[in-house]
Amino acid sequence: MNSITVKTADFGCDTGRYWHAVRWLFSVMFLVMLMAGGAEAAAPDAPTSVTVRAGDTNALVRWIAPINTSGLLVTSYTATASSGGASCTSNSGTPVTPSCTINGLSNNTAYTFTVTATTADGTSVSSIASAAATPLAGTENINLLSNFIVSVWI
Repeated sequence: MNSITVKTADFGCDTGRYWHAVRWLFSVMFLVMLMAGGAEAAAPDAPTSVTVRAGDTNALVRWIAPINTSGLLVTSYTATASSGGASCTSNSGTPVTPSCTINGLSNNTAYTFTVTATTADGTSVSSIASAAATPLAGTENINLLSNFIVSVWI
């Protein structure tokens, strides 16, 4: 990324008296840099805290959205299983829901999961892998957060 450093001594004058002119000059220089491609597009950071709840041939994958998205909305997330490459995409809601279910996994096989985030500027690197989870026959994958009741004692 381009940068400009200007010291008040470079002007050879008291910049306090000419503040409006200096501010205008910096504004024009910034606009020229933008038009010349000085502001570079950047893919978002990777999602964090990937957790998994394994079911019968599936896994519910959850994560925390990236903090740095260069000010752009995340348009989709993709969660991928470590072996076999099975994946799911979350692209609904505003903001996009930070979870999805990967189907078609083999029971009794341990999997880890990674997640990427996509914005208009590109796709993030993969997240740190989750802890291993093993789908088991007869296991129901319940979304605990939507069935959770909170009691507050005062």
